[in-house]
Amino acid sequence: MTTRYTSAHALVDTLLKAGIDQGSCVPGESYLPVLDVLKEREGAFTLYTCRQEGGAATMAEAMGRLSGKPGVCFVTRGPGATNASIGVHNAKQNGTPMLLFIGQVARGHMGREAFQEVDFETMFAPLAKWAVELRDGARTGEIVSQAIRVAMSGRPGPVVISLPEDVLIEDCLDDLSAPYLASAPGPEQQKVDAITERLKHAEKPLILVGGVSFDAQSAARLTQIAEEAHIPIVTAFRRQSLIDHRSTAYAGVLGLGPDPKLVAKVEASDCILALGTRLGDIVTQSYALFEEGVTLDKLIHVTEDIEDVGRVFVPSTGLACASSDFVAKLGELKGADRQKWFETARQDYLNFRSFQPEGLKLNPAKVFEILRTLVEGDVVITNGAGNFSIWAHRYFPLHSFNSQLGPVSGAMGYALPAALGAAAQGRTAIAVTGDGDFMMTVQELATIAHHGLKVIVLILNNGMFGTIRMHQEKHYPGRVSATDLTNPDFAALARAHGLNGVSLDSDDEIETVLRDALSSDISTVIELKCDSAQLTPALRI
Repeated sequence: MTTRYTSAHALVDTLLKAGIDQGSCVPGESYLPVLDVLKEREGAFTLYTCRQEGGAATMAEAMGRLSGKPGVCFVTRGPGATNASIGVHNAKQNGTPMLLFIGQVARGHMGREAFQEVDFETMFAPLAKWAVELRDGARTGEIVSQAIRVAMSGRPGPVVISLPEDVLIEDCLDDLSAPYLASAPGPEQQKVDAITERLKHAEKPLILVGGVSFDAQSAARLTQIAEEAHIPIVTAFRRQSLIDHRSTAYAGVLGLGPDPKLVAKVEASDCILALGTRLGDIVTQSYALFEEGVTLDKLIHVTEDIEDVGRVFVPSTGLACASSDFVAKLGELKGADRQKWFETARQDYLNFRSFQPEGLKLNPAKVFEILRTLVEGDVVITNGAGNFSIWAHRYFPLHSFNSQLGPVSGAMGYALPAALGAAAQGRTAIAVTGDGDFMMTVQELATIAHHGLKVIVLILNNGMFGTIRMHQEKHYPGRVSATDLTNPDFAALARAHGLNGVSLDSDDEIETVLRDALSSDISTVIELKCDSAQLTPALRI
């Protein structure tokens, strides 16, 4: 073990000083000095070795989502970095603080198309909040501390740091970097008061919540205020766990395939507080819910990033601040008589959730309803991208704050490595995935086995890329192309990794299987062989 203090030492120690004590990686020779220091700091920093960089970056993104501190991932240059780019894209669209460290060729080899050389500052510029190359070992603590601040400030997001291999072994002063300081504008009390008055007097108000700047206390306070004032709360796409679904204020989610009655409620509302969320295409139903380019009298937009306020839709009132700070200053909203409006919104949500497709030998709705009765305490549901996720979103009501991880970016392969990130945080993790989605990151079963992590994986197997098939049948009916899949025996694959593996083609035994999975000390993969014609709860082809 070296007695020198190098750039690699300063990098790791800056992370530890910021309270960041775990991360993921796929090892590479381009950042061996960092791996060596992490060995020295073993016990202070926990490093999870993944089997592919996309999985490693997604695991780190999930750790960042749940901890509120930047998730950390180390990968090698070239193919390692390009594989990891999907995790950076996830973090950018999810609003997750994340640091991706990439080993790089030595400075003297740059510009010659050296082995696996890529200009990472250029490559990641549109994907990250900041992409920087460390060119002076003496500035390591400064650059890493700045990266943490950028990742945490405003709307959180990913920062990419390129590490030339010769810089990492340069001598460095003991880490003298100051602790990072995240910055965010505070709410203007005068504007908060004006927003309070507007919501008080509105006859059909709605609160649309999303983003990442809530905490459990502010979410609970907002829920209580809305319940008392009879104002329905709607959540943005894959932000359902901001609000306890048992609340009488909860009225559903504006995501893919929303309840038409909820969309009608948004259109009929006379005052909408969009709090914490970007008004992207999914939430606004392909930008059709509001009129673009004109000031919308009924829209109030409060979010942590000033660039998102009025970016697509111009609100009558806009405010840049963290949602938790805004809620802390928000007054009582009791005002107009809105009880019927409030109760109808809640009942519409309950009716939408209670719909059951008929004639299914294995009914995914029943699976998630049973799972909800069995799960207690602090559970995290993760999902990847595909129609299969609709079943969990609709039939597994969320009770705990920050208990849902899903890719706002729509990235397939997210569920399994995200569940690893949740398990690494000590959470009970249930990954909901489809057969196409699962195979994108299936190699991380080996990571589960290697590190002894406990997760439950539900694979909704319909033998196809279901979302694409849905669109294919809509636009080119009867002309199936490229969407059929041939799958392995998923239960046997799990057992080959030393995990539990179960395959079901009916829901008769699902309660017993789920009970066993929850009580087992090792991870369980449950394959659910679904009706290939039932693409969503309401759509059958």
